[in-house]
Amino acid sequence: MRQFIPAFCLAAYAAFLFFFGLRPFEIISGRTVSGDVAAMEDVRGGDRIRDNMLESRAFSLDVVLEPFSAEQYGPARIITYSRDPLAWNFTLGQQGEDVVFRLRTCENDAGIGGVEFQGDAIFSTLRPLHLAITYDGVKTRLYVDGILRAESHLIQGNFRNWGKNHRLVIHDEVTGGRFWNGRIYRFLIYNRRLTEKEIKAAASGTPADGSLYQYKPGSPDWKPLKYRNLFITVDKVFDPLDCVANILAFIPVPGLLFFVLPAAFRKKRWLSCISLPLALGLSISLFFESSQRFIVGRVPCLADLVYNVTGTLIGCIFLMICARRYNVILLKERKG
Repeated sequence: MRQFIPAFCLAAYAAFLFFFGLRPFEIISGRTVSGDVAAMEDVRGGDRIRDNMLESRAFSLDVVLEPFSAEQYGPARIITYSRDPLAWNFTLGQQGEDVVFRLRTCENDAGIGGVEFQGDAIFSTLRPLHLAITYDGVKTRLYVDGILRAESHLIQGNFRNWGKNHRLVIHDEVTGGRFWNGRIYRFLIYNRRLTEKEIKAAASGTPADGSLYQYKPGSPDWKPLKYRNLFITVDKVFDPLDCVANILAFIPVPGLLFFVLPAAFRKKRWLSCISLPLALGLSISLFFESSQRFIVGRVPCLADLVYNVTGTLIGCIFLMICARRYNVILLKERKG
């Protein structure tokens, strides 16, 4: 039976590695993030929203959501109607405990220098919230659970400069890197200002009629977000758990190769002892990250590729140390 132990360990590790790389959920800051809070996009609604907003001077957004963490920055994108991080028509995001709202107008263009409206300490408690943001061409107001929490005159103008070919996305930016960890229960977009009476009714569970757009969870129009980039590299927030997990998962890769090709590790083949495991680790990581583009709940990331290769390199060093100390592998020829 002993001769089957290495093969069993090899098969168990290979199964674990494939599950780790292709699992249908992420682990972010200690919380499991599955497909129901994955980045999604409406493949049909984008142009329709723009066409109906061009001649309007008012805008309202009615949202029911639940943040899972107060440590989300970028700002993390709750809902965005954008082309990339610097080209948006509107964006609702989270910056720590604060709500950040950006609205493009003819007097307030998108991108660097664009004006944003902020509501402080809205996410200080992690619970379901009703948010209503209204704009009447002069003033922007933020209501939380039917109560006015902030208002500003910073945003002015109409929407005639709204950009084309923008995508309506939830939970992330079009290019990735600004994932929002939470749940959206509903949101509606209006090309008019909601009244306080309508907002209080919406906070009680009865949204106002006449919405320009209504998000329906599970609608066939909503598909997993197809990121513009293969790897997500924009403003990735360092997550220690993600880093450690990706490194540890790939440390045994050189051992995996040793069981399959032990001859590659014998005698004075120092180059092969490092290059072959690194090539294998890089290939496996590339396969996993590329496949994650098609898995709801997963986000391909260049940082994960770096972590995986780092883990493989640590495994190479560990394997050579064991070889020298315990003579498990002959890394140099013995005399006599």
